[in-house]
Amino acid sequence: MNPIISVIIPTYHRTHSLKVLLKLLKEQTIAAELEIIVVDQNDKGFLIGELGEEILNGVIQVELEAPNVSTARNVGFKQSRADNILFIDDDLEPENTFCEKGLEILGSNSEVGCLCPLVHNDLGKEYSLFLLKKKFTGRGLNDGNLRGITDTMSAAVFFKRNYFKQSGGFDELLFGYALTAEDQELFLRMGINGMSIWIDTSFQIYHNEKVEGGCELRTSPYWITREKCVKSWVLRYRIHSSNNGRLSVSDLFRLIRSSFLNTKALRSGVKNIIREVGLLRYYIRETGDFLQPYLGRYEKVSEIDHLQIEK
Repeated sequence: MNPIISVIIPTYHRTHSLKVLLKLLKEQTIAAELEIIVVDQNDKGFLIGELGEEILNGVIQVELEAPNVSTARNVGFKQSRADNILFIDDDLEPENTFCEKGLEILGSNSEVGCLCPLVHNDLGKEYSLFLLKKKFTGRGLNDGNLRGITDTMSAAVFFKRNYFKQSGGFDELLFGYALTAEDQELFLRMGINGMSIWIDTSFQIYHNEKVEGGCELRTSPYWITREKCVKSWVLRYRIHSSNNGRLSVSDLFRLIRSSFLNTKALRSGVKNIIREVGLLRYYIRETGDFLQPYLGRYEKVSEIDHLQIEK
């Protein structure tokens, strides 16, 4: 008998938080109906050595040769069997009804193929909701709790199986290059294809941001994080270009606005603005060279299917 939900967990350089998450998943009200898949991006034997066999008992382990969260999610999906998928990061802590409630929302709304909970940290649920409100599309279901949203983080996201297949999956090249923004690109591509993303504001999960590891975007020094962001922005615009990977004038304007033509950057001082300009100029050149061998796979954005690309 197939499981009801396949839970796919990419993990890299984390042990304690993964142990906490696996324990909480095994305590879910529908734990017997879960398929838990851990996609291990560590050195061979690392997890079993750190966690022990008892914690990993009943867990499907898939090993990757090199860390890449997009690859991990796509590979985990291909290994999964359930009609409902939950991608969840290894630093999240779900309540024991989390999977059951996600399944209930997916099952009771035919329009909903992609469902995000409200992910919150120690600053609280209201603050997370405040940040997300500007991304609401105006569509609502379930008396307003279920809202259409343009994008959000992929730390926890449910998909109906066929809906994720339709999305084309996560971009492995983008994450391999920039180490971030794979979720933004996926949601943007879904929007281009008329696919909806929903968030239920009454459905919540805690994100423990004190946990180190992963791609370390939160804990890296500012300019390292900034470099990753600029790289991902420029490559994403090239990938979504309608002119064979070339940046349009409007693309360049949006990139300039995102990188240094905004209130925060302009108030940071001349030296920082010059550094921001330098980063953008450098990655405009570099991404053009980097993307050249791969232009064929991005010829038509609406038809991109990373789940079919053989590595």
